[in-house]
Amino acid sequence: MNDPTDVAERATLGALLAQPRQLDTVAGWLRPSDFAHWWHTEIYRALLRAPGLARLGDPVATAEHVRRVLVETLDHPRADPPALHTLLRDAPARPVAARYAAMVLEASIRRQTAGLAVHLLAAAVPDPAASGAQRPEPSGESRELPQSLREVTGLVGPVIADLGTQWAAAVRALQDATGHPRDQGAPGRTGAAGTGTPLGVSVGLVDAAADQRRTTRQRELAVISDRAVRTGPDRDPADARRAQHQLIAALVSHPDRIEAVAAWLRPEHVAGPTRAVYEALLALHQDTSPIDPVTVAWEIHRASRGRGPGPDPRDLLARIEAAALLDVHQLTATVARDTLRRTAAHTADGLRAAAANPGLTVGDVLDAASWAADAVTRAAADIAATPVGIDPVAGNPRAAGARDVDGPAEPASGGRWRRARHLTPVADGPDLSVVR
Repeated sequence: MNDPTDVAERATLGALLAQPRQLDTVAGWLRPSDFAHWWHTEIYRALLRAPGLARLGDPVATAEHVRRVLVETLDHPRADPPALHTLLRDAPARPVAARYAAMVLEASIRRQTAGLAVHLLAAAVPDPAASGAQRPEPSGESRELPQSLREVTGLVGPVIADLGTQWAAAVRALQDATGHPRDQGAPGRTGAAGTGTPLGVSVGLVDAAADQRRTTRQRELAVISDRAVRTGPDRDPADARRAQHQLIAALVSHPDRIEAVAAWLRPEHVAGPTRAVYEALLALHQDTSPIDPVTVAWEIHRASRGRGPGPDPRDLLARIEAAALLDVHQLTATVARDTLRRTAAHTADGLRAAAANPGLTVGDVLDAASWAADAVTRAAADIAATPVGIDPVAGNPRAAGARDVDGPAEPASGGRWRRARHLTPVADGPDLSVVR
């Protein structure tokens, strides 16, 4: 049984060979790189080379032109001229090229969106080439700023926007070609309200050479990101959990660091009884209550019915005493990197699942990609804005809230935590694993 994408591609090309005038309905938005099969890509490129010939509507002349271009480009064995007659023979009886081309584009968008996941993963891996890049901290210190963190939005965002524009054009063309306007899931429902071009009127021609350069560049960047992910240092999950638990215990002895850590470490990302400890710290800090081991243990006991039980008090006191000897700044940096890596992995998995879910519209898939990129970029920005080794209030207004001389401090990113909100689990994002 043929793959549905292959069937759609063959139907598109068969329709364009049988009724060449329909090339004008797809040539403005369907790109050669949207075809998954390389031979189909070459056929479509050949069609785009002679749009004037296609407008004459002669199937024989068009097929002969495509055959000649394929032989010149690929040589005779790979060109496979007899297969062109198979495409013509198998063309649908009443072909509407725009309908089948929209299917080809949808499959292409899903492939490209799934491919963006590797850039999200690479965003959590420092780029060795950027080891010299430094960002000055308010204290005068410098800290390495991974190049990949700066470029994740620059890599993913434009691709999502470009795919959204391309899909909106396809929806308008499909509405005009079929005469049945409907929302095909374009971002912002652009297609439902768009005005199109009548069937048979040229809407422009995609630049095949530019499309090839764009595709080559995207593949090069994907290879670089994939190499960074595969060669990046591995992190044992048990070590990551241990560091997280040590940091939370150390915060009891360093309550001045709570605000900065709360900017990026959410309670639902803390596992086991340690989550109750962290939520107790956040509650005491929000209430501006004094923080010490005994107060924290009592707060855990007092709120155990809502937050769940914490560790045994004696065990908790022993953890706090041991963590007091650790370098809280180094622990903060370690846990921040682990958190970013976990966020990137979670969003990448969600993005792949959304792209593979046929029950989601293209608009939903692109929305999921945009949300995933924003989630990783926002996590990276929150972590990068958390200074290491300086007072969080005096040195970092973004992490601790800007103090006004005439009024109290305004809530900052750390203030996003609210006790009532986190008594129940909070989803990391929209659930795109179900059919809407």
